[in-house]
Amino acid sequence: MTHDSSSDEKINFTLPDGQPAHIESSDGDKTTVACPVPSPPGSLVRGRIETVACELQLKVRNCKKKGELFYIDGRLQNATRELKAHIQKHMK
Repeated sequence: MTHDSSSDEKINFTLPDGQPAHIESSDGDKTTVACPVPSPPGSLVRGRIETVACELQLKVRNCKKKGELFYIDGRLQNATRELKAHIQKHMK
């Protein structure tokens, strides 16, 4: 997955410890997020999007540091239709 900053809009979310993060890109399954903290492959990144009821969960495949942020590639886990629709709407 590329880390293309030309996507229409980034979706902000909050990590469990209160730190901000955002979704860089997503096809509804494969997703890249930018976080201030690293996550090892196989772990779950969890977060809350303010306007969505369910928790964002991303199963980590890869994590690379670029500048101050860690770009984490993975697949959405336990994503509801509401979450997928919200991501799809903002990632067009």
